[in-house]
Amino acid sequence: MRRVVGLAGTFTALGACLLVLTSCGSSSSSPRVAKSKLTIWYSTDDPVETNWAKGLVPIFEKAHPNIQVNMHVFDLDDFNDKMQDALGSNTGPDLAYATPRAPAIPIYVTHGELTNLTSYALKYDWSGLLRPGLLDFWNGPFRIWNNKAPDFNGGDDDDAPPTTSTQIYGVPDAMAAVAVAYNTKLMAKLNITFPKTVSQMVADAVLAKKAGMIPFGIGNNDLWLGDDWYISLAEQSYSVSRLEPVLSDGYFNFASHPFLKAGNLLSQWSKDGYFTPSYSALDAQGGVISFFRGKTLFQLLSSSENAQLLQSESSTKVPIAVAAFPGSFPGHTGLMPYSGYEGWIVPKASHDKAGAVTWINFMLHPSATKYLLAHGVLPTTRVTAMQAPTAFQREFLTAFAGARRGIYLDATPVPNFDANMEGNIANLLAGRETSRQLATANEQAYQSFGKTANHVMDIDGEY
Repeated sequence: MRRVVGLAGTFTALGACLLVLTSCGSSSSSPRVAKSKLTIWYSTDDPVETNWAKGLVPIFEKAHPNIQVNMHVFDLDDFNDKMQDALGSNTGPDLAYATPRAPAIPIYVTHGELTNLTSYALKYDWSGLLRPGLLDFWNGPFRIWNNKAPDFNGGDDDDAPPTTSTQIYGVPDAMAAVAVAYNTKLMAKLNITFPKTVSQMVADAVLAKKAGMIPFGIGNNDLWLGDDWYISLAEQSYSVSRLEPVLSDGYFNFASHPFLKAGNLLSQWSKDGYFTPSYSALDAQGGVISFFRGKTLFQLLSSSENAQLLQSESSTKVPIAVAAFPGSFPGHTGLMPYSGYEGWIVPKASHDKAGAVTWINFMLHPSATKYLLAHGVLPTTRVTAMQAPTAFQREFLTAFAGARRGIYLDATPVPNFDANMEGNIANLLAGRETSRQLATANEQAYQSFGKTANHVMDIDGEY
């Protein structure tokens, strides 16, 4: 979307033409519209993404020559610190790319520091451009975080009366979806195929361990992959309709049998040495590096890591494939917890909101989608496997299409819940907690909603 010259500017130019006709032709001396300047702060902890993110700028500027973009890329911790300070002093960027987990977007919404984008979402049909239901689903928890704010009823020119049930504060352009990568060479050596159930995965892990392989790859120094293992195992026993209330103010029980069972299984695997050696000292990126040394059978991953996986696959030549997490779900090929990952937000103090919305529209345009796919990103737009440029991405999108939807249960809008769950799972894996203690701690944190202070622990927001 190109920015429109205002009426005052149009009348001024027309008056000049009437006075001096010769100056308003096609001559190179004709006055040019001044470029607006759009400042973007972009957050990521992925070293590969850090390299390609700025490549979006020249593509955008070519399509929108009247907007000059200045993009700054920060790691997640640095971004969170800078944004908190900048928003508090109205010195932030015009547009930012941030995680929907505290201490990022939920806290900005709670403090009233973001532009309500609902009117733009309706005008440009952002929901129709993204995967079905994703825009509302991704923004839904912000309503709970913002429960102290008055009901929306219109206001300044950034707001408009909504016709949807969810207020839109951000727009994700990339998916975070849990899947399992596996070493096809090792699978052939063991004479097995990818498991269809958790029980079959456990049996395969036993074979791999006996053969001197590492059954399960993980780097859990930043804690979130242990979290993904836990919810992927626990959600085997739930329908989606039973899971969804956890992201609103509905009832859910984190101390039920499926969570106890998942905790017991993870605890036993850790005791038996089924995970990557020294996994607690490796971050997620380090876990991927270890996987590509060629001795690990299964690697739980998030699609937010796809760029690194593609780069590692190309450089190491280790043969891999990807599938949904094993599970017995009629009509589906497995389980895949997913949501939007990071998203675009516009601070209320933005000096160029029109330019910011133009960028968001660009990120949902086929040219940006093509660029994201080329760099390993799973876009939130409605792409199909046939549009993906690599075999790995085609497999991922095929698995996504056939999987039963799962939910990131740690995204429940309860202060400290994400950090609480991650920390307690790390304690479980280290043998410092039992499965019962883990489940009880999670349930107590969940039931504390509305009873705790709004202090939020400093986690970086990866998942």
